[in-house]
Amino acid sequence: MVTQGIKMIPTRRAMQPSHSPKAFTLVELLVVIAIIGILVALLLPAVQSAREAARRTQCVNNMKQIGLAMLNYESTTKQFPPGQRRYVMFGDEFAWSVFLLDYMEESAIYDLLKLDKDLDAVENKGTADAPGPVTLLVSAYLCPSQSRAHVSRDFDDRVIDLDSDGDRLDIGKDDGMACTDYLGIKGPHKNALNPADGNLKYGPNRGVLLSFKDIKFGNRLLEPPKVRAKDIIDGLSNTMVVAECSGRGEDVGMWANGKGVSSIEHPVNSDPDLAWAEEDILSDHPGGANVLFADGSVHFVSEDIELATLQAFASRNGYEVVPSLK
Repeated sequence: MVTQGIKMIPTRRAMQPSHSPKAFTLVELLVVIAIIGILVALLLPAVQSAREAARRTQCVNNMKQIGLAMLNYESTTKQFPPGQRRYVMFGDEFAWSVFLLDYMEESAIYDLLKLDKDLDAVENKGTADAPGPVTLLVSAYLCPSQSRAHVSRDFDDRVIDLDSDGDRLDIGKDDGMACTDYLGIKGPHKNALNPADGNLKYGPNRGVLLSFKDIKFGNRLLEPPKVRAKDIIDGLSNTMVVAECSGRGEDVGMWANGKGVSSIEHPVNSDPDLAWAEEDILSDHPGGANVLFADGSVHFVSEDIELATLQAFASRNGYEVVPSLK
């Protein structure tokens, strides 16, 4: 008996041809990596630029807050705050930034200050277990773009006291006091020449936030001469009052210390060591620095601005003709 063979019908899986998965070749892989690298190289500067733009905007907001507080102070007291003031003869000088605290929602810090005591007195500096008001950071006094710092400024934006060899002192007078990146302007440098006055020297204290320096018997005074709005003959919108000088340390870089006022001697964004030593306008914003004017406006001043024009903006009564920054 002959048995017929059964015809087998192939299944669907069996009819499909067999293919092994295809892998990237080395050339294709290198091309993909190169494309990714190009995209990263293109995107990274844009991301960094966007971040700096946000930081610069925050810096402007800080200065506008300072400007509003200054105008409120002037409206209340009928004068701009002194660049520095002492409450005890030959005592420490407190800064203009101290007197604005009560006008910028920092009354809690202001109320803790003992103005008849020195800055490093326990009532102001506090102790390791109970930090005092001068060691407290004020966010509106710090520029978020600040990246270069004087050797005496710690990473937490507080002062480090150093000895002559650059080593940290265990117990220092200013150690731990909080810093600021904003500088009070007391005028153009006293030896700068005023083009509107026959190129005669400006002399000292021709700005708004005045100091005791160069005033006869200044060490015996409690407060420099008052500056009122009507004394700013050049116009509030043409007179600088506060500018960036970021990264300072030591005593001049502390927001509570009255030594943080200066005259303008050098161009914007000079060498950091020079700017820190002489207390000139310095920022970590590319191309210039933010400056607050007496009318409360904030302008970005290019580092290409002529020094004579910059010094003219620093004077309150020089009668100079200056270009508009708007």
